[in-house]
Amino acid sequence: MNKFSFAGLDFIFDKEMRPYFLEANSFPGIFIWHELYKNIKPVKTLEKYLKKRKCENIVLLTPKRYLKTETSINLIKNGLKKLDVHICLIKENEKSIKRNSAKLVDIDGNIIKADSLLRRKPLFKYNPENVIEINSPEVIRVTRNKWLSYLAIRNAFIRSPTSFLVKNMSNVERALKENERMFKKGFVLKPTTGEKGSGIRIVKDISKIDNIEIKKPYLLQKIVNIKKMKGDYWDLRAFVVGGKYIGSMLRVSESPVTNISLGGVVKEVPGEIENKIKKRAEKCVKVIENFSEML
Repeated sequence: MNKFSFAGLDFIFDKEMRPYFLEANSFPGIFIWHELYKNIKPVKTLEKYLKKRKCENIVLLTPKRYLKTETSINLIKNGLKKLDVHICLIKENEKSIKRNSAKLVDIDGNIIKADSLLRRKPLFKYNPENVIEINSPEVIRVTRNKWLSYLAIRNAFIRSPTSFLVKNMSNVERALKENERMFKKGFVLKPTTGEKGSGIRIVKDISKIDNIEIKKPYLLQKIVNIKKMKGDYWDLRAFVVGGKYIGSMLRVSESPVTNISLGGVVKEVPGEIENKIKKRAEKCVKVIENFSEML
C-alpha cells in the first residue's frame, strides 16, 4: 500500500538542464493545475485509485482556517463524483481522534465512518483501523520539514541543492566559512517549515549578512545556476498519484522565487522537459515513503 499517494514535487533545472529536487508537498495545490489545464486530472486519478481499493467515501480532515483560503479543498470535494466526500474539522472531532475512531462528524453534521483519509495536518497519534491513508502522518512529517525531505533525497543519491541546517547566525557564519568556495556566489535561506515561498531569502553577496536574523531552523542552500526561460526564472511541479506520474506544470516568474502566491504564473511543460522528470518524480515519492518509515 502506498504511503504517499497524493504528491506534488518541485524541481529546478541547471544550465545543463539537469533536474534538482527542491521539496515535496503532501497537499499539492490542485487549484493551480485547474487554472492551467481546466481539468482536475490529479483528483480524478486519486478517485480511480481509491475506487480500486473498494473505498466508498473520503474524509478531508482539516483545521477550520483552511476552509475559506484553501481552494484545493473545494476542487477535491467537487471533483470526486464517484465517492462520498466529507469535510471534517479537527477541533470538532477531537474526541474521535483521541480514541482513534474512524467515526467522524462532517461540517454538515453527518456521522460517517471513514473509508479513506486525506489529512491537512499530521496528527501523529490518530491512526484509525481499516482506513486507507492517502498520505501517512509520517510522510506528512517529512514533506512539511524541508530538512527531512532533503535528508531523504540526499541519502538516495538524487540530485538536490547542497543544504545545511542552521538555527542561528553562528551556524550560518560557520557554514559559510567552512564552505567558502561553495558559497562564493551567494546562498539561499529557506525556512524548514512553511509554504507558498514565505520567508525565502536569496543572498548574492555573502559579505552583507549583518542584517539577517534567524530565530528558527532554516536551510542554508547552495545556489543552483538555472537555465532561464526567455529571461524568466522557472521551476516545475510534478504530480504523482498512487505512485504514478500523471503530469506537471511550470511556474514562471521574473523573480527567483516563483511561487504563484508571490506573482508567478503557470505554463505547460514542454515534452522534452517532462521526459526528464517522470521517473525521477516517481522515485522521489518512493524514497520519501521509505525514509518516513524509518523515523
